[in-house]
Amino acid sequence: MGAVQALLVERGATVIEAMAITRELLGRAETPLRVAVDIVTESGARQECVGMHP
Repeated sequence: MGAVQALLVERGATVIEAMAITRELLGRAETPLRVAVDIVTESGARQECVGMHP
């Protein structure tokens, strides 16, 4: 999932877009929203991106 998050950051996906895409990829019924939020916000790529923009 890290590679997916890195690609989404590279393509300029917002956090909301990334959460929706992540949840769809993992299966909406099987993936609670909180899990998708955690995956996106804790991804190394997203954290690096935030670190570049103070």
